[in-house]
This record gives sequence, structure tokens and C-alpha cells, in this order.
Amino acid sequence: MTTAVGNGAFLLQIVKRYISSYQNLHGSLSGIEKDLEKYIHGIDIDSNVVKDCIESLNKLISKQNIAPVKWDIYVSNTLSNNSYNNKMDYVVANPPYVRVHNLENTYNSVKNFSFAKTGMTDLFIVFFEIGFNMLNKTGKMAYISPNSFYSSLARKST
Repeated sequence: MTTAVGNGAFLLQIVKRYISSYQNLHGSLSGIEKDLEKYIHGIDIDSNVVKDCIESLNKLISKQNIAPVKWDIYVSNTLSNNSYNNKMDYVVANPPYVRVHNLENTYNSVKNFSFAKTGMTDLFIVFFEIGFNMLNKTGKMAYISPNSFYSSLARKST
């Protein structure tokens, strides 16, 4: 599972559900920290939100008496990070919504994505391509996105 961290709301709920499912399946939480390290991932460009997210997750597991977790949540620019490509069972995100022509420093790198080659696209469409690239063969993706994806010229290039 990977997600753009944002304020950590998605990951917090995902981890809560994972804890509940793990306990139902195993009868205890013994060993869950290894699963959380292996299966929960996050990326965000903002170091402050990554820090806040990890603090929230640590507070949650502390309440459950779970051993400390070495969270795989780190600061990175998702546009240039491909370390999760073809690996994820699930990708969950609320991608950024920025018109490409409003990007100053990353305009050229965004236009290199196939989903952004045509039309005056929005950054969230590029995040669809990134998410699809992260999925393994049976993976599933859930994004919060506007319905403009269905009318975008960029979508037609896929």
C-alpha cells in the first residue's frame, strides 16, 4: 500500500484497519510491526507532513502496545520517484490539482509523462500514470479526483 502522505489521514485509517484485520486473523498483534514495515508505504514532497504523519502513526501504534515501527514513509518528489513501480497491491491518494501551465520548476518533467503530452493537462492526471506504474499485475488504485479526467484530452492518449 502506498499513498501520497498529505496530512496522514489516509494512512492512519489504513493502518487502523490493518491492525483490526491482523488481530482478527492472528488473535493478537504479535509481530504486526514487521507487516507494517513491509506493507505500508508513503511518499510526500513536504517534510513537515511526513513528520506529522509518522508522529500520528506512532501515537496510534503506541495506544495498541505495538512495538516501534520503522515506517517506510519518506520525503521525495513523486514525479521523479519510481522505487515502487510494479510492486504495489494498492495505491491510494488524493493527488495534487495544479494546471500544468501553472508549474514553474517542474513543467518540463511533467510534460515527459505520457498522460501529459497532449492538452493543457492537470497534475492529478500525471499522478494517475504514476499510480498505474506503481501497481503490480493484480493491484488496485483508489484516487480522489475530479470528473474532468473523463473529458481531458490527456486521458485520450492512454
